[in-house]
Amino acid sequence: MSLSDTSRLLATLTTCPHGMIRMSADIPDLVETSTNLASVHSKTEADCRPYIEINTSQRSSIEAQKHQIKRHVEYALSIACDEVTHGDGYPGWAPNVNSPLLDTIVVTHKQLFSIEPKVLAIHAGLECGLFLTKYPDHSPKERLSISSTAKTWKWLKATLAAL
Repeated sequence: MSLSDTSRLLATLTTCPHGMIRMSADIPDLVETSTNLASVHSKTEADCRPYIEINTSQRSSIEAQKHQIKRHVEYALSIACDEVTHGDGYPGWAPNVNSPLLDTIVVTHKQLFSIEPKVLAIHAGLECGLFLTKYPDHSPKERLSISSTAKTWKWLKATLAAL
């Protein structure tokens, strides 16, 4: 690479956001939006022209926030990149802290085991968001293997009875 191209690439990489962008306002210590400068590769096209491929990944539990950081990354990459393309990614899936099902699960756990369960959320690309986008009124009717723990089976039965 020429000195000029190298300088443009370094400016692009240092301008491109990376890491946590926003924390959840609803759930303590939960990352809501992030971006990852995943990889930089030197490649060669079929006609032997070299090029640089930069891969990033944006995720957020809030769909609009994911698109906002995607545009920010696109702008940063446009400093040195002739072309910026986007894949599908995962849709946002905000945790529903007011879910009646969550309330039922917490109550049955406390009744059965005399301890409040620790309710957590994670910041990750989840298939749940894909299912919810394509089938908003659909339940996958997943099953729990009986060979799991007796405690979980007991909890599941109590939760289903409560529903």
